[in-house]
Amino acid sequence: MSNFTTISKEEFEEFLAKNYYGKWSTFTGGIQCQEYVYAIRSYVEGIRVLVYSSVDKRTDESRPAGSDDIRFILWDYLEDRPISKTIRVDRVGDVWSRITSRINFLSKKASVVDVVDYEYVKYILVHTVNTGSDFATSLLEQLLKRRNLSKNQLNCVIGRGPGRNTMEQRLLQKEPDFLMVYFQADDVELEKEIRKEEEIVERRQKITHNPLLIEDAQDEETLQIYSTEGYPYSYPAFNRLQCRIFPYIERDCNVVISANTSSGKTICAELLMFNVLGNGRKVIYLSPLKALTQEKYEDWSKLFPQYKIVIMTGDYKMTPALSKKVSEADIILMTSEMLDSRTRMIEAEKNFWFYEVGLLIVDEVHILGQTGERGHPMEVGIMRFTKINPTCRVSFLSATMANVSELGLWLSVLNGKETVVIKSSWRPVELNKYFVPYDEVRYGGGFMNYKATQNKKVNTAIKLINAKPNQKFLVFCHDKNAGRLLLKAFSEKSKEEIRFHNADLKLEERHDIESRFKNGTLRVLVSTPTLAWGSVNEDSEITLVSGRKKRAGDLKYGDAIISFNEITEELEQDIILAALPYDPEYDTEIELEDGSSIRVDKKHPFYIRTSTGIVQKEAQNLLVDDDIVHELDFLS
Repeated sequence: MSNFTTISKEEFEEFLAKNYYGKWSTFTGGIQCQEYVYAIRSYVEGIRVLVYSSVDKRTDESRPAGSDDIRFILWDYLEDRPISKTIRVDRVGDVWSRITSRINFLSKKASVVDVVDYEYVKYILVHTVNTGSDFATSLLEQLLKRRNLSKNQLNCVIGRGPGRNTMEQRLLQKEPDFLMVYFQADDVELEKEIRKEEEIVERRQKITHNPLLIEDAQDEETLQIYSTEGYPYSYPAFNRLQCRIFPYIERDCNVVISANTSSGKTICAELLMFNVLGNGRKVIYLSPLKALTQEKYEDWSKLFPQYKIVIMTGDYKMTPALSKKVSEADIILMTSEMLDSRTRMIEAEKNFWFYEVGLLIVDEVHILGQTGERGHPMEVGIMRFTKINPTCRVSFLSATMANVSELGLWLSVLNGKETVVIKSSWRPVELNKYFVPYDEVRYGGGFMNYKATQNKKVNTAIKLINAKPNQKFLVFCHDKNAGRLLLKAFSEKSKEEIRFHNADLKLEERHDIESRFKNGTLRVLVSTPTLAWGSVNEDSEITLVSGRKKRAGDLKYGDAIISFNEITEELEQDIILAALPYDPEYDTEIELEDGSSIRVDKKHPFYIRTSTGIVQKEAQNLLVDDDIVHELDFLS
């Protein structure tokens, strides 16, 4: 049992003077004790952290154990009223660090707490209702229903000063101790929040080691190979990467896996999932893309048929029905933006299922390093989640993480757990890179013949495909014109099936092509980069007011851009308020007469010049020869 700490008035004031700027007053607490109140400045002007401490008048030291606690409360100096209930520190154990944590916590809390404490308003209304006031009854009913009151209604309830006759004023005149009774009541929820933060700090302070780094060469000779017996996999044994996860499946630690594409990282995560789900905890799978989330839903519905799986992406509003479905789910698949949003709204939406999560899997975690709108929601979402649920294990997966040890240490700091970093360069199939050169076809004047050069590249690709008839080929093209050219040329020279994966296909058609290519029924697949991350592609150029152009992906809050006013038909200045991540079902590529192309969402608006003036058209409704308005048309 911890020892009781005796604190003198001089020691306490010396501690406050050294660490905080404030002032204090004396309150008489009784015949044998004297109470002092100290007002510490918070991060918000006009709000103070009041610290109450009493001493024995005879010794000028704190009273015996059980007789006194140090109390803390947020106080609105402008309105002279509390905006929180009381939290306490008993004088046992490391009392100084707990005093510091509570003062610091309340100081930060002042910046987010409502200046109007509606619990206090409700307290006043309940006491006024007891006096038989019908008006107080109606206000109380509204407060309980809507959780707030209008400014005029609040003015009738709270506020003090000359000439004011509020319900609060009348109660204080009738019961002078009314206010003291309220704010001396303990704030249990706030106390829980502080203790959770203190636990995280304690765990962080214990982290004196770097993450445990496991690389290929370290355990090459001693690596144990594990059988898949008992797991729903069709092959006899796990591969080298997957075997490295076994010592940590049941260990309460974070796991960071950096390994090549197709090396089996997902199965490593699945092995962790089997353990966590078997212990009755939930699993969250986090991905930056809806397409990846959908893929995992289809795969895991077969792998985990006994568990309930639900998807949460931007397509789904958090309705009561979905909230109930999520709270009952065992595996929750969500995008980074959704984790950011749902953790932010945990209290309002009652997303208390976050506390039941035992494993958070973050796929494609290298997105953290991107400065655009994908990296930020992922980083903030992970940080907020680990604060909400620090007992949850976290697993990072990526093929392109450069600073894995730093990420591992960051994870340990977030939730206080040991982090194991598994770094592997092993590949199940050796990857060889070859470059096939080609000569550009040129006119007599030395200029490149673009069409002839394209045909030459296409024929070179077809020769490579036909040279290895027993191997699968995935051919990437920079645009749809090149893809169509390859498709046509191949079909003219071979009866073998070839498919073109591009933005013109519906989502179901894409899934069908991808599935056939995976299972081997389709050998040759041509594709463009058909998954855009925004309603405007990140590489699209946006014209700023200064005349300079900027990538859409680099736009930030406050940027002044040129936009078109549909009413005046003139260009005008607009300010970027937010660049919201958007993952369309499929995108549309617009090919322009100058040979360039832009990729946008199918509903992206364009302005078209017609004989009757400028009209707006969605990208999906554009026709060949439509005259798209260019900003130079306005600036000339």
